[in-house]
Amino acid sequence: MYVNREPRFYISVLYNGAWFRREGRTTRFMRGEWDGGPTHDAPQNGYLLRKKVHPDHDPRTGQNPYRPGILYRLGEAYLNYAEALNEVDPGNSDILYYINKVRERAGIPDLSEGENQDEMREAIRRERRVELNNEGIRYFDLRRWKLGEEKLNGDFYGMNFYGTEYDDDPNNENAFFVRTPYQTRVFTKKNYWIPIHQTEIDRNFNIEQNPFWD
Repeated sequence: MYVNREPRFYISVLYNGAWFRREGRTTRFMRGEWDGGPTHDAPQNGYLLRKKVHPDHDPRTGQNPYRPGILYRLGEAYLNYAEALNEVDPGNSDILYYINKVRERAGIPDLSEGENQDEMREAIRRERRVELNNEGIRYFDLRRWKLGEEKLNGDFYGMNFYGTEYDDDPNNENAFFVRTPYQTRVFTKKNYWIPIHQTEIDRNFNIEQNPFWD
């Protein structure tokens, strides 16, 4: 399942069996193995974050090599522009141009011509999901698009935390590679707003609390 994935997958996550350069070995997330449970810091969903983590970073020894902070993300600016342009001027050639600038950097084929506005909107949203993953943007995108209840409400899935065998048979309780809920999240309409702190309302009686937070 981890073969021939898009290149951005391999620089974003550590999956079971991925090469772990710092220790010169592969990761082992199955229960009872090097990186698996039942310890509290074993990944509950069978994955760890690789993106934005220096390959030599070691929290156990305090080794934390210098890594530049990101203040301005050009790829995000390109995708912001493409998204806005698709809403006000669908079909503009700059939409594909800037999306494909991002894809070119990732080493993947260009998007093709011919999508209508709705299809391009979905393509842009997918591109944002992949390119900007684990950068703290996805949650706000989903709120902005009013898709929180659809995408952020319900079970979230990963591998079987209790799995001890290289198997994907759903009838085998020891199979690691079985899609398994690891967390249930709740997102309702109130989560589209942030509550205003009572001290701010006390300072200015003209302020009204945001919807659903009374």
